[in-house]
Amino acid sequence: MQWFDKVTEGPAVFDAQVNTVTALFNLGQLPEARRRLADLRKQYPQETLRLYLLEGELLNKTKDYAGAFELLSRALEESPGQPDLLYTRALVAEQIDRLDVLESDLRLLLEKNPDDPNALNALGFTLADHSQRLDEAKRYIARALELKPGDPAILDSYGWIHYRLGDYQTALEYLHRAFTSLQDPEIGAHLGEVLWESGNRQDAKKIWMESLHKDPDHKNMKKVMQRYPEAFN
Repeated sequence: MQWFDKVTEGPAVFDAQVNTVTALFNLGQLPEARRRLADLRKQYPQETLRLYLLEGELLNKTKDYAGAFELLSRALEESPGQPDLLYTRALVAEQIDRLDVLESDLRLLLEKNPDDPNALNALGFTLADHSQRLDEAKRYIARALELKPGDPAILDSYGWIHYRLGDYQTALEYLHRAFTSLQDPEIGAHLGEVLWESGNRQDAKKIWMESLHKDPDHKNMKKVMQRYPEAFN
């Protein structure tokens, strides 16, 4: 941080100051990091979007989802309809159960770009996980999978919608593919649940334990532990 602060002229000044913000965050000094980001937005108005997204990322990392939501909402007041801000706020909205905002933000994105695979997947998965609009959810996820056929997050969503529809065999096929591609705790939580409900409890416990070891505080794994406490005794 001290070395970055010595860069006071030349083309690297802005990047050095951004790196200082990151260093401050890693030192646990989030208030000072946020103060500097606010100053940078005034000094470099052309970089406002990048700086808002960086601050939102820092708040997400500390699990201050309400703070991130407020920040991104303020940014959208300044830049209405900005796609990166809409998508990021939609993901944050899910964390604080503002599913109305999530859906409206993603639908606005899809109005502008109907073939945005990330927005299609995020909307489809949310509907699959939080509603009974399962046929609608499947259409969004299927289209996302056409656009990005090997993406593990979309494979995970496609497996999950089939599980919600009661097609366990297809669900396991896609969830196994997703987990083979990316050993993410969220995918592990989903795969383990379908295995458990299919009667394959040993494999479910194995995958859950691996996922729990990777991230003991993962939101999805905490839900699994609440729903299936017998698996963790």
